[in-house]
Amino acid sequence: MIKLPLSEFLGRLRTTVKEADYLLSRPVYDGVHRLFLDCESSRSQQENLERLAPEYGRLEFLLNVDRAGSPVHVPQEIVQGFRATAGKHPSFEGWFQEKAPGADQRPGLLMARWLCHLLGLRHKVVQLFIDHPAGDSLTLVQVRSAQKVKAPGCFDAPAAGHVVGLESETGAMFMELEQELGLALDDLDEIEMAGAFHYCAPMACSPLCNVEFRVVFAGRLKPDRLQRIRFLDGEVAAISIFSLSELQALIDTFPERVAAGLLGSFPTYLRSRGERQAI
Repeated sequence: MIKLPLSEFLGRLRTTVKEADYLLSRPVYDGVHRLFLDCESSRSQQENLERLAPEYGRLEFLLNVDRAGSPVHVPQEIVQGFRATAGKHPSFEGWFQEKAPGADQRPGLLMARWLCHLLGLRHKVVQLFIDHPAGDSLTLVQVRSAQKVKAPGCFDAPAAGHVVGLESETGAMFMELEQELGLALDDLDEIEMAGAFHYCAPMACSPLCNVEFRVVFAGRLKPDRLQRIRFLDGEVAAISIFSLSELQALIDTFPERVAAGLLGSFPTYLRSRGERQAI
């Protein structure tokens, strides 16, 4: 039984995650396992957890990666411990999921999205910047749905999302493009990877711990394709068209109106544009 208030226990567990460089180490897993068993034995603790983790129950599982974006090897004793607990408590499969062995033939674990965001376990995301077909000075910007858990109603990159499971980065990018904007690969030109980097959100920005390895793509919308945009999944409220100078001014002057995805990745996108124009 956890004898600390849940918020204090989570604070200590988040510190353990940070000390492990946001990786699923044995001390981190042991803390999560202890929390799970406590929730299994206490309905009130489970309810407290669900209040602190608004994505709880979302069955989307992510791969833990290091600062370079490479998959992290999970020690076999952790995998075996997961199997033993899941055998007794099937609901533990809503916290972790065993992944198929890779090229090294070693099994591993995927982490629930809600758990990643609750504790700060690093995972991959993709972001796609889309330039307007009319000229180099215009780019598209998403307005996030008011129903989003993070940064509702804020400006963001046109399409972005998590790399789920063992999906490829490009596959995740095209899926987000279709799901969020109703567009396909054929609707864009000049698609390329603009850059990739480790990102850790300031805790003041959100009650969640968002630690990501971001892979940033950039492309240009083909002429006459703007009218094809459809908001299919309810996550996007609108698409705006900004000049680069006005978008930079918005970021500099009103950062609270800009989601972390756009705020953190805009410099990478701009550098990519500069390099392309210099060639």
